Amino acid sequence: MAGGTHIVVAGAGAIGSVVGFMLARAGHGVTVIDPALVGSNASGVAAGMLAPGFETLFDPASSDHYALLAEARDLWPALADEIGLPLARDGAVAIGTQDEVEAWAARLLALGADARLIAPGSEPELFPPGAWTVFTSGDWRLDPAEALAALRQAAERFGARFVAGRVLGFDGRAVEVEGAAPIPAERLVLATGAARDLARLAPELETLTPIKGHILRAAGAFAAAPVIRAGGVYLCRAAAEVVLGASMEPGLTDIRVDPAVVQRLLDAAAPLLAPLRPLDWRATSGVRGATPDGLPLVGETGATGVVLAVGARRNGWLLAPLVAEVVLDLVEGRAMRAAARAFDPTRLATAPG
Repeated sequence: MAGGTHIVVAGAGAIGSVVGFMLARAGHGVTVIDPALVGSNASGVAAGMLAPGFETLFDPASSDHYALLAEARDLWPALADEIGLPLARDGAVAIGTQDEVEAWAARLLALGADARLIAPGSEPELFPPGAWTVFTSGDWRLDPAEALAALRQAAERFGARFVAGRVLGFDGRAVEVEGAAPIPAERLVLATGAARDLARLAPELETLTPIKGHILRAAGAFAAAPVIRAGGVYLCRAAAEVVLGASMEPGLTDIRVDPAVVQRLLDAAAPLLAPLRPLDWRATSGVRGATPDGLPLVGETGATGVVLAVGARRNGWLLAPLVAEVVLDLVEGRAMRAAARAFDPTRLATAPG
């Protein structure tokens, strides 16, 4: 039942922001706490992909998860309309040999996604000469900075508070915050990305692997177009910028920009960049948290009142509404949906012996 419960959400990235909004909209008292409330976390520097089709095809960790990813994507239109967030629904294309794109198209169709082959020369202004491509309309994108701002504003309209700070602990009655008075709360939701600082409250955080990623942006005026994927990189064109990404560097936790990684991304994307004028790239990096099976950890921990909402790998924006629905079900005592079983933190527990 909604109402009367005060909940602290640790983390104001994609998942924490959507969780905070949905809890506040349902009538709960909500405080969202994050050391950086200006989008400098991994969610803020991400590309904002909502791409169940190509993530299933090209990320081995997601190869068996299309149904869950598509379920999460389908929650976005209503959420975006409610908070006033535009979605880029131009679709996406992948470039390869004829044999590769035919195999990708067959796989997408088998999953239940749509797919259309585009022969060389059909759209020369978008693709390198001689390129075979497969197009799917079901992979979308949002602007992360706009999304974080819209979610915060919408949550605040329902009474949520956003506080800069670091959560240190929780005793079941109040959340300890660095440099501030404790905040009374019945529950603490950990949406802390790759951070393991609170593993004493939730040992499941130790199963997360940090994955550093570089992403490049260039400002300018561009015509919107489908996301293009080729050679392990992607290129997104929006009205005011081009986004190029993204590296996957497991085990790294620093956010320093590595010029060598930036150059590798530019080299890999050279065929995609040829139709564009020279660009002034700005590189950033962030660190995501990932689980061994590629799905997030969402659910109760052994500590009373502590709920996990972490480990979405590179699909934090995509999965955020579905993760938030699972958290809301748990908080309000409703029957758990199928996604809750897939996300259950106990699934990764090591069997005795």
